[in-house]
Formats: sequence, C-alpha cells, structure tokens
Amino acid sequence: DDTLLRAYNKCPAHAARLTEWYGSGEFLRQETVSLAVRGRVADALRALEVDPRAEAVPLHMFWNEFDALDVAIRASNASAVPSDVEGVLAEAGGLAAWVEARKFGASIEGGACGSALLRGVAAG
Repeated sequence: DDTLLRAYNKCPAHAARLTEWYGSGEFLRQETVSLAVRGRVADALRALEVDPRAEAVPLHMFWNEFDALDVAIRASNASAVPSDVEGVLAEAGGLAAWVEARKFGASIEGGACGSALLRGVAAG
C-alpha cells in the first residue's frame, strides 16, 4: 500500500513549491542543458520499440521516461540492447535522480508532507 507515498501528489503546499521550482533559474537551466539527454532517451525508447513516437519530454516529467527505458532494458535480452542505449540509461539515471531528489528533498518538500510518511514508516 503506497497511499502515503502517493499523498505527495495531493499536498497543496508541495504542489505550490514544485510550481515555483519549475520556474526557477536552476530548473530552467537544467531543462535547457538536459534537452540532449532527454532526446537520447526518446531515441532509445524508439530503438527498443517501447514507444515508436517517443519525444523528449519536459524535465518535470522525465522520471517516467527514464523508468520506461530502465524497465525495457531489464526486460530485454542483454545481447539485444545496443551498448549506446545502456550508456544513455546511465546518463539518464543521473538526470532522473537530480530531478527526483530535488522534488522530494528538504528544500522543496520541507517536511510538510513527509511527516505523515515518516510516522507511517515508524509505526509499521
């Protein structure tokens, strides 16, 4: 049951902080700098026939594209995955980690939403 984990999507304070961060210089710079990586992920998704219409997604939605690539590689026969696609996965992993760590890190989440999760983990 991941109700508490998904509660972040319903937290108005967290949503407001995310919206503010998406407009920040830090985020907008990373969105520009990461466009090539996001494009390579889309290329890899097309090459692995995961999504023939894949395109570089906005940075705030990148986790889903990274996850789709990771699952596709893990589900494929290792010899069927081009080595350059595996290289893209490593590069994309760093970008996905950067986005997610900031989305749910102390500077944005600030403990406002995570308190219930922490209580749930401690009680469970």
